[in-house]
Amino acid sequence: MLARALSAAAHTDGLVDPTLGEAIESAGYDRDFGELGPRPEPARPGARGRWRSVRLVGRLLTRPTGLLLDLNGVVKGQTVDDALALIGAEGFVSAGGDYAGRGSRAVALPGGGAVQVTHGALATSGRSRRRWLRAEVWQHHLIDPRTGSPAVTPWEEVTVSAATCLQADVAAKAAFLLGDDGPDWLDRRGLAGRFARPDGAIFGNAAWRRSLRGDIAA
Repeated sequence: MLARALSAAAHTDGLVDPTLGEAIESAGYDRDFGELGPRPEPARPGARGRWRSVRLVGRLLTRPTGLLLDLNGVVKGQTVDDALALIGAEGFVSAGGDYAGRGSRAVALPGGGAVQVTHGALATSGRSRRRWLRAEVWQHHLIDPRTGSPAVTPWEEVTVSAATCLQADVAAKAAFLLGDDGPDWLDRRGLAGRFARPDGAIFGNAAWRRSLRGDIAA
């Protein structure tokens, strides 16, 4: 998983960074999510991403003292893909907003509606669920490695379609972090993305709009 995480960092120019464990704790996510109640102390700025300082040679890992890894950017998506590989025929795996399957089926989308997925995977990154209050300010778990703090972005959620769930997960997080540049970033990679704003407005990039046919989209 660490090797996949470092590969994701390289392919996203460091946007999906596995070295943000300390930063997410500084934002207040320092215990099980179910235990995260409102607290009066403000969130602290966290360390910026340092994925280039991590080295993995075979099973030997070297990292700077104090650097905390957080592999959540790849673990769930890869696990969904691995689970699907165990299904010999048509079928699907759905886990916390991530979907991968063989065969055509309707898949619900965040905020309502559905899309007919004919092959591949869908994954969503967003701040609507994994968030908590610190000093009456909302924090969330999607840390911008360029700042070490929860990302400031116009998007509430970003959904991406890709060949695998891991690819979709990584791309959705990168597009979320890129803000207004997210749709074009996906288009340059030939990936379809659906962007939801906090006010409920929905925007699909060019690849998403091309991928929808009137007879299969709902």
